[in-house]
Amino acid sequence: MIRRAPERRPHRWATLAHAAEYFDCSTDTIRRYISSGDLPGHYVGKRRSIKVDLNDLDDLAVPIPSARTVSEGGVTSKTAPLGVGAPDAGP
Repeated sequence: MIRRAPERRPHRWATLAHAAEYFDCSTDTIRRYISSGDLPGHYVGKRRSIKVDLNDLDDLAVPIPSARTVSEGGVTSKTAPLGVGAPDAGP
């Protein structure tokens, strides 16, 4: 049996300014995602400019469940914001 490495998406490197424009937020928000560990940041070159992979930024986006999905119990704590329709969400 041949083992294959998981498929990797090609990197889509972007500056903080471009990533902020792409995600429609501020560069401070991108920096907060990096500081919190939610988004990997990478130093590039001698000037140590910070770049992020837009694929990682895409992975931060969580779909908003529809009312139908919530009423059918199809929302889990992994797909819903805290306290929104998740069966294990507290009061």
